[in-house]
Amino acid sequence: MNTVKASTKQLNILVEIMHGLGDTVCALALLKGVRYLYPDAKLTVLCKMKSGRDIIESSYIPIDKIIVLDVYKNIYTSFKTIMNLRKQNFDIGISAGITPVKKSQLFMKLCGVKEHIGFQASGTNKYDYDMHFVEANVKTLGLEFNDELRPQLYVDTDSDKSICHYFDSLDQSRPIIGLCIGNADPSFTNRWLRVGRVFPKAWGITKMHNLLDLLIKDGNQIVLIGGPQEILLLEELTEFLKLPHVINLVGKCSIKQSMAAIKRCTCSIGIDTGMQHIAGALSVPTISIFGPTNPKYIGAFSDCSYFVEYETDCKYCFGTNQYLHCNHRRCLTEITPQQVMDTVHQVLKKGNHENV
Repeated sequence: MNTVKASTKQLNILVEIMHGLGDTVCALALLKGVRYLYPDAKLTVLCKMKSGRDIIESSYIPIDKIIVLDVYKNIYTSFKTIMNLRKQNFDIGISAGITPVKKSQLFMKLCGVKEHIGFQASGTNKYDYDMHFVEANVKTLGLEFNDELRPQLYVDTDSDKSICHYFDSLDQSRPIIGLCIGNADPSFTNRWLRVGRVFPKAWGITKMHNLLDLLIKDGNQIVLIGGPQEILLLEELTEFLKLPHVINLVGKCSIKQSMAAIKRCTCSIGIDTGMQHIAGALSVPTISIFGPTNPKYIGAFSDCSYFVEYETDCKYCFGTNQYLHCNHRRCLTEITPQQVMDTVHQVLKKGNHENV
């Protein structure tokens, strides 16, 4: 595998991390590694969405330019962006460890990079290695992982000030639980046409409703977290929304504001989704509900991550046809709200936040 070699020469480097929010958090280790090897390089980073740019900015890693590009969204914009990238004369091109091999090779060729570095340059990617996404992103540089390369996020003062009033009615001495109610970003059976949405990681709003009921009866204060796509799910939670100790932030916050809200929570609960990775990078304890994906490789990468799973012979089907087309999803449907509550009690006890 071609690896990056440290140099004192000022180089022009392109890093591609056009993936989801959780993958972007995991790729912060890659950006830290590049900066370690090339502290004086001009570093351009490609991310898939504006919220990805917010995550990169919130890492405080020195980046010269961040470009938002979703190659599936607009062919003309993608072509124009790639042509502009070709003019930049990049010395080195690096993809996040999970980028498919052919996609990475073609993209770097189209961008005209002089040297393509990393797993994909030699025909492999993260899935060929027994390691977490974070560690793979470091390994693709030829570096060994260490704690200094761990993904870390920071809340800016303006974002915290903009959401602090939501917490005025809450008792800071009691547990505040961030509940991410979403079904996670959908997968598409046809990415180009954007049709055939499925939610392979979904636990379901009914189970979220029942978990919320248990959390409230246990004396916890709740902050509901979610984006605009989760607003419709609130129809199943209307009985809780007028309670003074339930704060509804679904669809009301930018990604940076959501970071500020999660940072104020005792712990964050959700399925395998970007917000759990964000919480982990903020050093907030996470309780994640996992089924088709393996937390050993995909879970929030922190020392305070907890995972709730159900043992089935067919779980961890991510990457197979069953991942999209499973007709029972027992790995998730068999997980009960009480199992999640048991983990909540464990986390609160460890953090000395037990309710009385």
